[in-house]
Amino acid sequence: MNLPKTPNPEKWINDVAVSKKDFMTNKIGTKDLNEFCKENGLPEPKYRFENGVAINQKTGEKIEL
Repeated sequence: MNLPKTPNPEKWINDVAVSKKDFMTNKIGTKDLNEFCKENGLPEPKYRFENGVAINQKTGEKIEL
């Protein structure tokens, strides 16, 4: 799978490997995205996803996907 070339999640839905339904929850498989990153020593994700909306975790800005 190729990663999107833009850091803006609003444009991620244009990638054929990702669909809007992938952004309905903040989970990777059965694990929460924040927990996954913490357990694997990754930086905290910039966005959390709820019902097709990307929410910036620092500013609270919402982007409709």
